[in-house]
Amino acid sequence: MFATRSRRRFGVGALVAAASLAMILTGCSSPEPAETAPTEAAVRTVTDGSGEVEIPVDVERIVTIHHIATQPLINLGVVPVGRGAVDETSITPETWEQIEDVPVVSNGSEPDIEQIATLEPDLIIAHNRIEDSDLAPLREIAPVLVLDIAGPGRADWQGRVELVAQALGKEDTYEQLVTDFDERTARIAETHRVALDTETFALLGSWNAGTFNTYSGESIWGSVFTKAGARIAPAEQAVAGAESAGEAELSVEQLPVVLDGTVLLHVTNLRGEPNAELEAVMAEPLFEAVPAVVNDTVFPGGKDTVGGFEDANYNLDLFEQALTTLESQRG
Repeated sequence: MFATRSRRRFGVGALVAAASLAMILTGCSSPEPAETAPTEAAVRTVTDGSGEVEIPVDVERIVTIHHIATQPLINLGVVPVGRGAVDETSITPETWEQIEDVPVVSNGSEPDIEQIATLEPDLIIAHNRIEDSDLAPLREIAPVLVLDIAGPGRADWQGRVELVAQALGKEDTYEQLVTDFDERTARIAETHRVALDTETFALLGSWNAGTFNTYSGESIWGSVFTKAGARIAPAEQAVAGAESAGEAELSVEQLPVVLDGTVLLHVTNLRGEPNAELEAVMAEPLFEAVPAVVNDTVFPGGKDTVGGFEDANYNLDLFEQALTTLESQRG
C-alpha cells in the first residue's frame, strides 16, 4: 500500500499496473457493502398493574380478551382484530355494528391462544383476572397490556381508558372524552340541583341467585352518578364502602335495611332490561318493603360494569330521565 504523499511520483503506467494488481488480488470482485445493524422498531413504554410494557408506536392489530378492554378501544376510535365475547344487548347498536364481524377469541376469561396467534396482533389487551398460565403464552405472541378489573383498581373505569390511550398514543382523544363527560355531569348537577339535594339514591344489582349487590359512591357504577351530583343512601354507602372496590354482595334478607334511599336505581343492560337474577330479587316479598319501592321511585340505572364512556353516558341518559320524572312527581 502506498502512502498518499508518494502517489504523485508515479506516472499513468504505474497507476494502471497498480490497479491491475489490486484486481488480481481481490479476484476481480466488487467490494462487499459494509454490514449495518438492524434498526430497532420504535416503542412506547406504559405501566400497568403488572409492570412496564413496551408497545410498538405503530401498533395496528389489537386483540382484546374481554369487552372491558374492547370498549376503551371503541371510545378511542379503534376497532380490534379479535375480541372478547359480549352480548349484543350489553352495547349500543352502533358499537355492535362495528364489532359484530370481529372474530371472538375469548369468553372473557379463557383466551383461545392458537386463534389469537393466527391474527398476528401487535398488542393484546387482557385483564388481571386472567390466569398466569394464559398470560405467559399470550406474551410470547405480542406485548400484553393488563387492565385492572378486580381489586381496588376495578372502580377506576376512566383510568382503564386512559391506560389504553397511553398505549396507543391517543391521549388527546382521551382528554376530549373526559372534558365532554365532565361538562355533561356538571350540567346535570346544575339542572337538577333541587332533586339531587332532596333525594338519596340506592343502587341495586344481582348476579347470583339469592343475593343482591350494593354499590358505594366510589364504586365503578356509583361514581358515574355521584359525579353528576347524586348522594348514595347512608346504609348502602356504609356497607358497600367498606369493601375495596366499593361493592358488596348480600343475602336478600337485608334488602329493606341496606337499600335505604328515597330513590332506587337498578342494573340493566344497554336496552334498559334487568337480568334474570335481578328480576328474581325484585320478585322477592322483602323487596316490596324497600323504601323506594313503597314510594314508587324505582328506575333503571344502566350497567354496573362500566367499561368506558359508552356505558357511562348511557347510565347518565337513564339518570337524567329518572331525575326528570322525579321532579314531575314531586311537583
